Amino acid sequence: MTFAIKPVVAAALACTRLGVIRALRYRTEVDKLFDRYFTQLTFEMKRHGILNLGLNQAIAAMGHGDYLIVCDAGFPIPSEVPRIDLAVIPDLPDIETVLTAINREFIAEKVAYAAEMAQNNPRLKEKVDRIFAGVELTSVSHVDILGTLSHKAKFIVRTGAFDPWGNILLYSGVDVKQWFTKPGTVVPDYYRARMK
Repeated sequence: MTFAIKPVVAAALACTRLGVIRALRYRTEVDKLFDRYFTQLTFEMKRHGILNLGLNQAIAAMGHGDYLIVCDAGFPIPSEVPRIDLAVIPDLPDIETVLTAINREFIAEKVAYAAEMAQNNPRLKEKVDRIFAGVELTSVSHVDILGTLSHKAKFIVRTGAFDPWGNILLYSGVDVKQWFTKPGTVVPDYYRARMK
């Protein structure tokens, strides 16, 4: 297999079965050149990282500056915002598990949480600080999270957590090292520290 073919095969493996089948139905003539590679693929369940289809699709759909909310089980999710509901029973999954999994596959440029969390749920704040060490952390009013911010979220991920003030906003960033590698590209001052 040549180097140019590897990204195509890797992308195909990352697709869901339905996505690959749809893609194969609506192929372009250029895609047909890769037929011999697609026919060699086997479709297996994803083995690592996030297994939930909705959460994978949400992460892939995030653009720079978009944000999603990872919330506790009691969060009032606005009907117009797409919901990824992971809740099974109380505290399954918990917020720490979901945030850790998302952090492994998502580039968070900024993380916001309820200002009230520091005083009213300090253990959860410690977990958020640990999971997102090195990321800009900021607090906002819990009322704002429940109100205007929830309505503007691109997605809301509901956990089974019974954690007061357990609503975390994850703002999508970019992989600075990949975006600013082309010759002649100037790295803005606010990204220089992330180039190391």
